[in-house]
Amino acid sequence: MKERSNKRKLFFYSLSAVIILLVVFAIGEAGVRYLGYKSAHPSNRPDIKVEPGDSFYTRDSLLGYMHLQGNYKIIIKDTLVFNVSNTMYGKLRRTHPPEKDSLYKTKDKIWVMGGSCTYGWSISDEETYPWKLQELIKDYEVINFGVTGYGTIHSLLQMEKRLKTMEPPEMIVIGYADFHDDRNTYNDRRKKQAEVHDYLGPHIQPYARIGDDGELVIHRADTTDYQHWPLSGHSALINTTEKAFNLLKAKMLDNHEVSRRLIDRIHQICQRNGITLVIAGINPSDRTNEMLTYCRENDIPAVNIGVINPDGRYQNLPWDGHPNAWANTVYSYRLYEFIKDYL
Repeated sequence: MKERSNKRKLFFYSLSAVIILLVVFAIGEAGVRYLGYKSAHPSNRPDIKVEPGDSFYTRDSLLGYMHLQGNYKIIIKDTLVFNVSNTMYGKLRRTHPPEKDSLYKTKDKIWVMGGSCTYGWSISDEETYPWKLQELIKDYEVINFGVTGYGTIHSLLQMEKRLKTMEPPEMIVIGYADFHDDRNTYNDRRKKQAEVHDYLGPHIQPYARIGDDGELVIHRADTTDYQHWPLSGHSALINTTEKAFNLLKAKMLDNHEVSRRLIDRIHQICQRNGITLVIAGINPSDRTNEMLTYCRENDIPAVNIGVINPDGRYQNLPWDGHPNAWANTVYSYRLYEFIKDYL
């Protein structure tokens, strides 16, 4: 009888523990959903349509992926519409009307590199800051190398590739933001962020690490290769916990130091080729300012062109969180005022 009673108690305690855990999980699930967090379910992917073709990226053996060449209309959430022209110098976004190509063909070049903020995601060609910078600078041709999702590692690889087939530019401007640190190491946090855009085309990325010998090592990525936690596609709590864990792992990779090493290598190549390098901070965060201070201390011209944006006036909210046309106007004037003395 005593043994049977002990078994009943064990069953009761076990059942109680399971019920308590389920209640705690349900409360936690309701709490994170109330705060706006979501599961990783495919239905939560961005509502983006591309015309024509329903895709926007193509695979690239060096850079992982690039924009498709051509003229596209992009619609976000059936409301925000913008037009892009990826036809300049082969898949690069235009910085002036095509009828002015002959006007700029023989002029010295300024290469502007970076991610989606440099490319001008969510705004049309003439609203991007490289286009507006071209309007301010008549004696040079501005070339927009920006690609959505790119980091500093892509700027390095783009520069090395283009210098093999193009004359060195007068200046290279690299748009940097602290969130590029994750892209440069392509950690799990970045992989999870990037894969939601895979329906528009491949999001494969190269990445960098600091090797055992303390030297920077560049790796080529063949696949996104991200494994979700069980049930993260259905549970906002598990998905949010997974993101927090990925953030912890990302910090262990010393992403910021990797970005500094990449900028150092870019600077060395620029010095060898007689190119003026400028690092332009596109978000006024502490870590971005820290990077700009590092650049200045190492004789690399650096300026923060970002805007303080407490109320979202410089973003395309509520449809998209990227900088809007007004923000890009500010970027272009701040960048122009800084670089004009170096030209």
